[in-house]
This record gives sequence, C-alpha cells and structure tokens, in this order.
Amino acid sequence: MRAAVMTLLRGRKARLTADRRFEAGQRLRDIAAGRLSACRAAKVSLHDVSVSFAPDRSAAVVSGLELTILPGEFVTFLGPSGCGKTTLLNVIGGMILPTTGKVRINDALVTAPTPMCNIVFQQHSLFEWMRVADNVAFGPRALGHPDPRGEAMRFLHLVGLEEHADAYPVTLSGGMRQRVAIARALATSPSVLLMDEPFGALDAQTRSIMQEELLKLRRSIAPTVIFVTHDVDEALLLSDRIFVMRAMPGGLKEEIAADGMFRHKEKVLRNGKYRALRQHILTQIREETLKVFNRPNRMQR
Repeated sequence: MRAAVMTLLRGRKARLTADRRFEAGQRLRDIAAGRLSACRAAKVSLHDVSVSFAPDRSAAVVSGLELTILPGEFVTFLGPSGCGKTTLLNVIGGMILPTTGKVRINDALVTAPTPMCNIVFQQHSLFEWMRVADNVAFGPRALGHPDPRGEAMRFLHLVGLEEHADAYPVTLSGGMRQRVAIARALATSPSVLLMDEPFGALDAQTRSIMQEELLKLRRSIAPTVIFVTHDVDEALLLSDRIFVMRAMPGGLKEEIAADGMFRHKEKVLRNGKYRALRQHILTQIREETLKVFNRPNRMQR
C-alpha cells in the first residue's frame, strides 16, 4: 500500500514539474515574441507561516509570519544570525515548504520550486566549465526559450559584461562573477528575485559598485526583489521597506519605511534622519542578538 502511495506521489510531482517547465517556457516564448514584458513584478503573500525542522515541530525557526510584499517592491530582511532570513527566502522560492501557513505569489499557492522566482546567492555558484554566455543561457535553454544565446547576451549587456561572453568564470574578478550570477538569475524573467547576501563576499569598494549597479538594473528591469543582508547601510540604500527580524523564533520585529529616500550615497552621511534611522536599526538588531547570547540554556550546551 505504502509503495503504491509513493508511486502516485512521485507521478504527481513529475506532472507538476513538467507543467511548471511548460508554463515557464511558454512565458519565455511570449517574452521573446513581444507578447509579454520581461520580469513582471509579482505580489508575495505569507499567511501565518511557521517553519520547524524538528520532528515534533517544537523548535520553530520562523513562527507566525504575516507579510504582504507589493509588486515591484524592494524589501530587505535584517536580523541576527540564525533568525531565519535565509529560511524565509527558501520558503518564498518553494525550496522549503512551511510547516504551517501558506505562501502565494500573486494568486498561486507555492508548493514547490517555481520559475516565477530566481535566486542570487552570496557565492556566485556559476558552472565553472561553462563560458559566461552559456551560464546565463542555461535557464532560458532549459525552459525552451527560442533564442537562449540571444537572451543571455541581452542580460550580459545590462550588467556590462557582453565583451566577456566567451570567457570562463575563473578568469573574472569576484564582482564580475556576481554580475554574471545576477544576469543568469534575471535571464529567466522571474517575477520575484530573491537575493541572499549577494554582495557579502565582496570587498568594500566592489560591494559599493555592485549596489549602484543593482539600482541601475532596477530602473530597466523591475521584478519584486526580496533581499537579505547584515549590512544596515546597504539595506537603507537599496530598500523601499526594511523588516528587522526577531530571534528565537524568527519573526518580524519591526517594519521600517525607507522609500528609496537614501539612494544618493554622497548625501546620506550628512542626513540626520539617515543617521538616526541607522542607529535605531542597529539597536534593534543588537537587542535580538543579545537574546541569543543570553538565553538561559546556552552555557549548558
């Protein structure tokens, strides 16, 4: 009986995967034919989302999360290590199913990885044996785009790397590799772009340039962006809204409206509101970090 049930579940999963691939491929074909605009921003809704990795669900990583992200918004999650920021991204992208609650992208319930989302990691995770253009074309090709190379070149042009299309990733600098990773994520025309500390491994100068490049990209391509970082200045620079997360278990401690008001770097350091808001966020994060360090059973482990 159990074997029969597992066979049915595997068949259902295979059909769902095939349906999603067909839907995503059709969307890319419509974009190429001009019937559909690329990167249509989507609304993301989380209702009473909790995630626990314990068999008895006793230790929640994220608990009771209620959140709506509007189409085209750039939202950032800040918080202490271990508060569930990356887990939250994985839940939105369908890589992890919530223990309780529901996630929807527009009106579609997220129950598995969805082509409506793509993700940029802290490490670029490029295919080292493929040339740059082949890395970027990988997604469009897998989804049946009629011209994957052309699509790759379009996004390489957007990140200023079309001249390096035939290079291998090992020949590029760290910042250039991360620009390729962003181009690869955008090449499938996701409605939601998930970014998990994408500039965390870069040096300060390269990181600053990459932040500016991301802002430029948003002016030409505007998916909904959900961003995770530990850098308060980065969050204030890039975001429309900032969510400070609490720890033990993870959840939303405070919502802060940045509204893109701090996107001129040369002005922000002289801005009293910026300095006050920055200090406020740092204080909130410190409070949550101290909860982790001062929990009663920490010294007994």
